[in-house]
Amino acid sequence: MVNHLVRILISIATTLALAYSIFGVGFLVCTSPSATNMIGSTFSGWEHSVFPEEDMAAIAESVRSFAIDGTDSEQLYNQVTTAIEENYPALADVFNQGYVDTSESEALSAITGSDSLADLEEEYSFPQSALSHLADCTPLFTTVTISIGVVCGAAIIGLIVIGIFWGRRDVGKVMIGASSLLIVLLFALGIWAIVDFNSLFTFMHLALFPQGNWTFPADSLLIRLFPEAFWLMMAVLWLAISIATALIVGLAGRIIGFGARRRRK
Repeated sequence: MVNHLVRILISIATTLALAYSIFGVGFLVCTSPSATNMIGSTFSGWEHSVFPEEDMAAIAESVRSFAIDGTDSEQLYNQVTTAIEENYPALADVFNQGYVDTSESEALSAITGSDSLADLEEEYSFPQSALSHLADCTPLFTTVTISIGVVCGAAIIGLIVIGIFWGRRDVGKVMIGASSLLIVLLFALGIWAIVDFNSLFTFMHLALFPQGNWTFPADSLLIRLFPEAFWLMMAVLWLAISIATALIVGLAGRIIGFGARRRRK
């Protein structure tokens, strides 16, 4: 009885850990520099934004590096400053002096469409609110990345223990179970995203950022870099990678389990 209970508990824990690890593979792929650049350059409309596409791509990578890798904010601001100096010298002068001179107001409005320093900072740079949100992302992404490694290690140990004490057939069952569980959950999330992506996006941000500093004007640089289309395609990529990995794990589990049954016969 005790052995049976331990077997069930370890199998359930390993199934959940393996499902989380598979989902984590999609996360790691989506947070890579290549994914940000590929999706951003294809779906974010960078070619029609406030800076040339190559500058938008460079700034987007600096944002990704700051928010996910935890690099210094100076690198991000240097990238933005360089883009402003190359494309809007008059705006660079205004940012350096910290105010809009009356004599510069009309010329600046003709170039950028605004002479409000706060609006200009929102549209062409990152105000403190944007930087604060990005800084909040860093510990979240770091925690998730570490947890993926830890949980994946636990899943591997669980599979080894199951294989040693209860055989390859049970290992196959756990792998198939983890794959099936994750696919069902991902299809549910996928349906939610198709029906109402905005509500899913809002729900996730409310859960992850309860402080509420994640909303920005549609014309802000942060939203121009990562509009709704960007996040929608990021979700599609995450789902696709996770489902593909789950199918591979499930197939491997079937092969392992089938091989164990054949030997028993």
